[in-house]
Amino acid sequence: MTPSRLALCLLLTGLNLASLPMTAAASIIKKSPNDPATYQAMTLDNGLTVITAHDPGAERAAVAVNVETGSEDDPAAYPGLAHLTEHMLFLGTRDYPAPGAFDTFMSRHHGQHNAYTTLRNTNYHASVSPKALPALIERFSGFFTAPTLDSHYVDRERHAVNAEFSMRLDNDADGRRDAMIQVMNPDSPVHRFTVGNLETLGGDPDRLAQAVRTFYQTHYHAGKMTVALVGPQSQTELQSMARAHFSRVRASDTALPDHERTSPALFEPETLPRTLNVHSRRDQRSVSFMFPIAHNERDIHNKSADFIAGLIGDEGPGSLLARLKAMGWANGLTAGVNQLTGRQALFTVGIQLTPEGARHLDRIQASLFDVVTHIRAGGLLRWRYQEQEQLARQQFRFEDVPDTDNLAIYLSSHAHQYPLTDLRRAPYVMDQFNAPELRAILSALRPARLLRLYSGPDIQGQKTSPWFKASYTTHAVTAWPDAEPLDGLRLPSPNPYIARNLTPEGPERQPPARLVDLPEMDIWYQGTRQFHSPRTAWRLSLQTPRANASAREQILTSLLARWWIDSLSSTLYHAATAGQQIGAYSHARGITLSLTGWRDRQPLIIKRMLTQLKTGAIQADDVERLTTELRQSLISQRQNPAWQRLAAALHPLTVMPAFTEQQQQQALKGITASDLRAFRARFINHLHLEGMITGDITQDHALQAVEAIKQQLHPNLTDTAIDTPAPQYPTRQAPAWTIPVDDGNHAVIRYLQWPSRDERTRAAAAVLGQWIASPFYNQLRTEQQLGYVVRAGYQSILDAPGIMMTVQSPTHDGDDLSQRIQTLIQALHPPATPKALAPYQKNLVRELLKKPRTLDELTSRHWQALGMNTLGTHPRQRMADAVRALTPDDVQAAWKQALESPSITLHARPSDKAVPPPAPDWGLRPLPPAPAMKNAP
Repeated sequence: MTPSRLALCLLLTGLNLASLPMTAAASIIKKSPNDPATYQAMTLDNGLTVITAHDPGAERAAVAVNVETGSEDDPAAYPGLAHLTEHMLFLGTRDYPAPGAFDTFMSRHHGQHNAYTTLRNTNYHASVSPKALPALIERFSGFFTAPTLDSHYVDRERHAVNAEFSMRLDNDADGRRDAMIQVMNPDSPVHRFTVGNLETLGGDPDRLAQAVRTFYQTHYHAGKMTVALVGPQSQTELQSMARAHFSRVRASDTALPDHERTSPALFEPETLPRTLNVHSRRDQRSVSFMFPIAHNERDIHNKSADFIAGLIGDEGPGSLLARLKAMGWANGLTAGVNQLTGRQALFTVGIQLTPEGARHLDRIQASLFDVVTHIRAGGLLRWRYQEQEQLARQQFRFEDVPDTDNLAIYLSSHAHQYPLTDLRRAPYVMDQFNAPELRAILSALRPARLLRLYSGPDIQGQKTSPWFKASYTTHAVTAWPDAEPLDGLRLPSPNPYIARNLTPEGPERQPPARLVDLPEMDIWYQGTRQFHSPRTAWRLSLQTPRANASAREQILTSLLARWWIDSLSSTLYHAATAGQQIGAYSHARGITLSLTGWRDRQPLIIKRMLTQLKTGAIQADDVERLTTELRQSLISQRQNPAWQRLAAALHPLTVMPAFTEQQQQQALKGITASDLRAFRARFINHLHLEGMITGDITQDHALQAVEAIKQQLHPNLTDTAIDTPAPQYPTRQAPAWTIPVDDGNHAVIRYLQWPSRDERTRAAAAVLGQWIASPFYNQLRTEQQLGYVVRAGYQSILDAPGIMMTVQSPTHDGDDLSQRIQTLIQALHPPATPKALAPYQKNLVRELLKKPRTLDELTSRHWQALGMNTLGTHPRQRMADAVRALTPDDVQAAWKQALESPSITLHARPSDKAVPPPAPDWGLRPLPPAPAMKNAP
């Protein structure tokens, strides 16, 4: 399984277990002033560490258990066994032996759960409504005290692992990693096949089941576990639940191995320097420059490698990326540390190349080393470090309230990594400028220690990687070719966008209201300090009648948005590093400007962005680079997983107007810089403006900024001049549409629609989406083992209700999958009594009425409501009321209507064909609009 939303986990608390007596708890508060939670820790008598977080405002409760074991501990006979064991723990315990019992419980309590296995850790996590937390912990703790590990399901679950492996076979990132570890030290734990498949987990199922039990007995004990509980319950309640259930976990009877000190070197002597060229299945090219470095993940104070990565990864004027873009050689660059073991990492600079850039790898490499030389000569200055330290302090001071799910994952998975007193603030600490360490890292960034990995479709390798079948070639380098670095490279100047005024100024809290109500301009405002942060979010939708009138104009709108942000990337990069989230994206009505961050200096940023949109030079080289990138992106979508290909194909069927990938590719041909300049002129001269300003800003300051925006843009159209996309629905049944895919898997999407989008219908559809998720998964994934991707749930198209059912399988074709789906849904019956229906209603109402905990969340809600013309009409409350009013008869009638109405079925079939056949005739028609709900004044 894969982590859900793991990328958001950059948080949380400060605790000290070393001084605690057994089963005693103490609270050590080292946290952001913005964090409402209190944190405590205790060590149970069995040696298990428990961290509890009491968040009085939490509307969800979560539990996570981290086990310090992973693929590094796989026995040689069974690569992937740690991953298989992770899967098995969800399939029954002594007290709840049914393999689907946990999923059924989670579905009834609006729960979410997942797990992931890494090289050194396995993490299990789940969240529910707070009242259900005691019952969740009772069931969840059974995974670690008495799982059934049933031999029958071991045999079936290895097919699920194999399906997950099969789903990743065409993934270029997995192919690159598979090729890369072939040149690494075979004794390193990194040199592992971690996923598992039917080959590595094959053989006698009873022997495999015994291997799972042995692995569990060896590695799943209290000394390797950290439990995190997060919820609105008191510390006493959380700790009582932990003691009652996790004290039963078996105590450790052996000393734990010290992985940090025993891991062999990442590369054997004489391996580097080296080139590694890997075939890319997608029409995309990249190069990564990788250097092994010593890097202690427990040392939180210096951030020395991150500091150097920031200098190399700078995108401002004179930066490596800015110069590469000017040459037409690259579209993006990242620099950072990839921690592989406790004390070893790869310092990596990755560059997204254009086809032209792929012809100049030696000059790009020479330019990288020229930047490193500049850093050695004049980059290690204290003011640069202090600037980064100041930004980190600002982020920590005004940190967003953490999401309960991710907080639990973070606390459990990082407790063994950081000193517990600094666990909360570890990602933000940067308080020791260590010049000797900085110079030591720079000394490791030299040609003699370089692994250069190039990936592109032009590579025809001499070898094939063992697991993901990546074609590659590799050569030791005796001397790198001489090459001339690019001129004009320089290090960044002081950041002019660092916020100086962080004093709150907005009203305490007020409802959203119209700030400007003109025929050509509709701007909403909500001033609020509820998030205790001097941040403001701006959304400005620049709407024009021709943004989506044809495939060509849709492509031109997309290119204009891409050019806009790309042309500002160098100028406003330092604004982004100073805490501003800057973006622009195209949509059916035009382009939306998005800006969220410190209130200070935002009007200057908006003025700079709009000036660039209106008068910035659109250069031919930039347009050629961006059209090439967009073309590659469209072509590469064919390599997406089969189920994603179907989801992309569904969109133009259910929304009008929308265009297929083939129509977009055709429209992109022949577009020039002159075409884009002409389109920009038409775009700018025919505008309607819609916007939302939310956060810590006064109404007067918001009005001043809006007046400046009006003077820059001169909007001149009413909203009636703007075409509005509309959902479509089928009026007749038609055969499945079979779409060829490069993926080796088959897939099916069955989309059930209702011919109405009133609130009552949407409420019933949302309840049915919750209800169907668990039986659909249990039957088709757990029992029938059709594949790894098996899901069903509510999926609206704009405001039109629907239920999407998705299955991807390496072994069953589309016809078989469709028949199995049809058999299942015909046999399912929605809740028939108020008691059976109530849990789904309560869960959905709770989710609808959940308070936003961050400015981003509040802004997203308002922006979505504004797009649906419901802002100010309390749409979530009205939907909650509609859900509460449902009866079992309503829900059963809605289910009957969905099954009897025409539906859309898509099949994915592995094929070499690039273009799908014509779509069947479903008689698609625009869905009648819902009863009008006028925005509040």
